Amino acid sequence: AASIAQLCRIIDSGSRDPARLAAACLTVQVGDATMKVATGIPRASRWPEVRAAALRRAAFTLRAHHDLVVFDLAALIEMDEQLSFDTQAPQRNAVAVEMLKCADEVIMIVAADSVGLPRALRALDELDVCVPGLQPKIVFNRVSAANSGRSPVRRLLEAWDRFGPSHPVVGFLPNDNVVCHAAVLAGS
Repeated sequence: AASIAQLCRIIDSGSRDPARLAAACLTVQVGDATMKVATGIPRASRWPEVRAAALRRAAFTLRAHHDLVVFDLAALIEMDEQLSFDTQAPQRNAVAVEMLKCADEVIMIVAADSVGLPRALRALDELDVCVPGLQPKIVFNRVSAANSGRSPVRRLLEAWDRFGPSHPVVGFLPNDNVVCHAAVLAGS
């Protein structure tokens, strides 16, 4: 079941009980840390079950009872409230925009290659239209000499500075296929 939809139903029922909200999530152990994970929507037809205001209230309730609340959002953000439908339309983008508006911090993961960098620049322009003034921190993902050339960190920083975005680069994640494949195989 989609935990994120369950969170919205719990909030819409009038409950703000953190135990009920936590029970809707899966418990995942990563090393010494225990995380509660709310699974997403598996099909676009289910997006009407997730309402931006309800999810925002759930996020604030969870924030009051947990060290950290993280939302993993899709890369494309557009204002779908402007679209008109005869029936209730999926509101994935409205939910994403609402979560960005109430975020304390936004981290944007950028593919460290010649395709990822221009996509990130376009996404930042679109993001500024939807949520003006948002200052995401940038983390480059899958950094390697194979996709960025010699001295990949230096080259990525030079390219980022050349195109003029004011968003700070705060990290670089290496392209470590061996570790990633082992994690997928282990289901961790």
